[in-house]
Amino acid sequence: MLAAVDSRTPAYLAIDLRQNSGGDFTKPREQLIPQLKQRRYTGAKVFVITGRRTFSAAMVNAIDFRNLLGAVLVGEPPGEKPNSYQENDGMELPRSKMPDQLITPTWEAFRDRRDEPLEWIARQKR
Repeated sequence: MLAAVDSRTPAYLAIDLRQNSGGDFTKPREQLIPQLKQRRYTGAKVFVITGRRTFSAAMVNAIDFRNLLGAVLVGEPPGEKPNSYQENDGMELPRSKMPDQLITPTWEAFRDRRDEPLEWIARQKR
């Protein structure tokens, strides 16, 4: 992914955490985010897609992407309870901007095999 960012000048970078059940939250925080931060010269707007199957460390990483890269969170609120056992980190509750752009799945989009969060990202102006 980093090679693609380096070889192109993307307008958007979408990171999909919808099916991410967690793991070691330090990997993106210590490796991926600093590398993307160094590549901010590309001017790419960063979006992170969350959903009801975003849990644990993935939820912490979504917050890190927002706080450290200015990412816009798109999709559904994460499936994790904000006060559950996990790597402890600050977060905002659903009514206080998590995600930034709420997109609830629809039957029509599922039936038509459309990805509504990615469609929303594609409509954003740079």
